[in-house]
Amino acid sequence: MSVVGDLFNFGRHSIIQEDDAIDATIPLTRGPRILHLVQHKDIIAFCENAEVVIKPQQGNALTYKTISTEFQSYMGTSARNPPLVCGNAVLFVDAAGASVREFKYDYTLDALAGKDISVMNSELLAGASIVDWCYQMFPESVVWCVLSDGRLAALTYMPEQEVYAWHTHGLATGRVAGVCCTEAILDDGKTSEMFALVERADGGRALLAMRAETDAARFADEPAQGVAHPVACRFVGLVPDTEKGELNGAIKRIVDVRVRVAHGEKLKAGSVNDVGDTEAMDALAVEATPRDAGLNASRILTAQVRGGYCREPRVVLADDSNGALEILSLTTGVDVQGRD
Repeated sequence: MSVVGDLFNFGRHSIIQEDDAIDATIPLTRGPRILHLVQHKDIIAFCENAEVVIKPQQGNALTYKTISTEFQSYMGTSARNPPLVCGNAVLFVDAAGASVREFKYDYTLDALAGKDISVMNSELLAGASIVDWCYQMFPESVVWCVLSDGRLAALTYMPEQEVYAWHTHGLATGRVAGVCCTEAILDDGKTSEMFALVERADGGRALLAMRAETDAARFADEPAQGVAHPVACRFVGLVPDTEKGELNGAIKRIVDVRVRVAHGEKLKAGSVNDVGDTEAMDALAVEATPRDAGLNASRILTAQVRGGYCREPRVVLADDSNGALEILSLTTGVDVQGRD
């Protein structure tokens, strides 16, 4: 863990202080590798063969002296599927990808208690594993799962009403390869939409918007605008300090951005300042226009994002067009941290 209030600082004083960086070892006898970290009531570390809560002792502030680990279960978590935060619960796929488990805080135990919520329809996952999933909060609470055999499974998840209903949806257009949920805030409230990436029999790909039909309790697959895998049209990522420029602890924002996209004619790159405002956005320059087998024409766009000094530098990619944006690859030297 970094120094308090300084995201990129992992240093320590010769005499360790309370707000210095923290190193801690989880005492696992096997499978100690941490796969996912989730912020809940405390920090939950999902490891290869265990689920562990990281928190301070006895309600103190979290420091190198007070950090502690408490084991919640020894199930193991899928490295491929990150856990989903659904309301006050966390759902995760087990290491084999064959079951979905629910983690909830139990006040009587003062701990996270888990249960298998796929056992009620175990035949649905028989012979298949979950390879991708997402959570759609609105208009209904549904967890969408892509199975290894190409089927699309879904869980209507309403624990307050004790509803855990599994159902499957076969798509005539082909095998489902991936899913993604987007959210938008409209004048009449918040809404969410689920998209499925389908691999057709002819080797091509189709992006389908899954919308509930009004006259039947099933879902219709309708062609969506744009092509290939759905991603949000605005990315926020940490910018590396490529020139090692520093000013009173702040970091200079200079980074080369190289993006391979499909239909990215109006893609721009910029930076975000300390107060979260997006600064000047410049259009990316076209470097080349290669073609990929099975995909529409793609192109490589490049830009150099520059900014002043900032304690938490970020880079933004934004698409000003109304169509869908497909980012095939993004190179900045760091991982993308968030998107909206």
